[in-house]
Amino acid sequence: PEVMQQEVLAQFEPEGRADVERLMVHEEDTAGGIMALEFIAVYEDETVEDALQEIRESAHEVDEVFYVYAIDRNGRLVGVVPINHLLLRKPSCLIRDIMHTEIISVTLDTDQEHVARIARKYDLSAVPVVDDDGKLVGRVTIDDIVDVLQEEANEDIQRMAGISDEEVLQENSAFRISRNRLPWLLISFMGELGSAAVLDHFNATLEEIIISAFFIPVIMATGGNAGIQSSTIVVRSLALGEGGVTGVWNRVLRELRVAILNGSIIGLLLFSVISLWKDNMEFGMIGGLAMLLVMINSAVFGALIPFLLNKLKIDPAIATGPFITTANDIFGLLIYLSMATFYLLFWR
Repeated sequence: PEVMQQEVLAQFEPEGRADVERLMVHEEDTAGGIMALEFIAVYEDETVEDALQEIRESAHEVDEVFYVYAIDRNGRLVGVVPINHLLLRKPSCLIRDIMHTEIISVTLDTDQEHVARIARKYDLSAVPVVDDDGKLVGRVTIDDIVDVLQEEANEDIQRMAGISDEEVLQENSAFRISRNRLPWLLISFMGELGSAAVLDHFNATLEEIIISAFFIPVIMATGGNAGIQSSTIVVRSLALGEGGVTGVWNRVLRELRVAILNGSIIGLLLFSVISLWKDNMEFGMIGGLAMLLVMINSAVFGALIPFLLNKLKIDPAIATGPFITTANDIFGLLIYLSMATFYLLFWR
């Protein structure tokens, strides 16, 4: 609320208040909202000695100096000099002769997650922020970037569980919390009704082959875990912008290969359990093969859904919640009980 903002601002010294007000004009989740206004900048035609002197004079204002930024006489960012390079040069060297001209910078309205992604990709300790005219106005430091990564990770975890930011931070009303969580629980409820419908459809198979009911939890839980693992990997890749479309599809194919390997191993274990425990090698083969197919289906489904949601401009973090779990249950039951029915009709 504006009244609270004014009360908080009143606690600052005039200089600090002016800085906060400059930041408040930007959205809080943008580079302009999280940047630090303190930085070291010198003109490109100044010397190394001038830059070192500027560092000494600004030491009480700028806590951590990773780079010295070179600007022209209009304040536009034209180069960057890492602090270690500066210390190794002769004091008489001109900044323009030692600066890096391939500048990696962001604008005031750049999303904070994109800023963190840039810092991670190029291994930067600080990212300069420029306005629409290219003038240097601030920097986003590594401390801010770590905070952004932690915040975004928390948001993803909350979305996966169907929990809103407002609920975590300030909501005390049980009714409002219920309103935020209930849609996800309803999705899960409707999905599990679909699973119940599948079980009802195969009622005759379950009555005829009692053993088939014993291993439903094993197959459903294992398949569900495989789907969550795959979707989590893809969501992370999308969040970090790793590899673009080609990189995501490579991860989908990798998850398929992993699912085939893991499904074969666990399917063989299930075959052994059924064969030894229930003395039924034929149904053991059905159970083991069903386990393999369910894990492949779950892994591919879990990997593709976040990618498709991202294409539809929907936050893929929500894909690892009840939606994937219930969908895996439905398709997993269809695969398992269809194979059990095949066993009943053609093999038993």
